[in-house]
Amino acid sequence: MKHGLWLTTAHVALFAACTSDKMVEPMVAEEVEISDPCVTPPVAARYADVAPIFVAHCDKCHNATLSENAKAQAVFESSGYPFATDRPDTLLKDLRHMFEVREALSAEQRCLGLAWIAAGALDDSGQPPPWTPLE
Repeated sequence: MKHGLWLTTAHVALFAACTSDKMVEPMVAEEVEISDPCVTPPVAARYADVAPIFVAHCDKCHNATLSENAKAQAVFESSGYPFATDRPDTLLKDLRHMFEVREALSAEQRCLGLAWIAAGALDDSGQPPPWTPLE
């Protein structure tokens, strides 16, 4: 097993201050603002924009024409949009969570999916789905 030494600028400065005869003012870490890496698209995303994500990452379990996964299809069934669901009160929240945590998604797919959810999960004609909207 290899062991490494991990030093930051603060560690080096602290070492220098402790081994120096001179008084050194303590260093204060700068606050760094972390910005949202996703950029809101200029036009609200529609289902057609995110459909390829669902085909690539969700249809294997959620599309009833491809799978007999009743548990996944109870959350949403993806063979058509708006999705059929047994959980209309939480579906948008569930989809948002999926886009936030699904590791298989690229950063671009994640951002597009989250933008689509934030815009109201609009269908191709710009209409919102019949499920309970996010608050």
